[in-house]
Amino acid sequence: MADVPSVRDVEHALEARVAELSQQIETITSTLADRGVDLFNDTRDRTGHAVADARRTTSRSVEHMKHEAATVAEAAKEAPIATTTTLATVALFGMAVGYLLGTSSGTHSSRW
Repeated sequence: MADVPSVRDVEHALEARVAELSQQIETITSTLADRGVDLFNDTRDRTGHAVADARRTTSRSVEHMKHEAATVAEAAKEAPIATTTTLATVALFGMAVGYLLGTSSGTHSSRW
């Protein structure tokens, strides 16, 4: 007759298998946590670098705009008549473009 394992032997085998599986789950959990932390740190570092680059670029742009505004203001002080003429020409051009766009739109209102 074949050896039939006892209930106690089956219980011990199952308990050993459950303990082994628990250990494997702990190992997997720990590995995933480490990878998650690494991914978070990498993302944080990349974001920090992007923000720092954007800050530097913005700072340079602001400085450049200040310099250009000062140059324009100085030119306007040196030649006020030319500045007035240029501004008036740009304003008239803008009004002409607005008028042309308004009359070519095809929707005419008879309010006036």
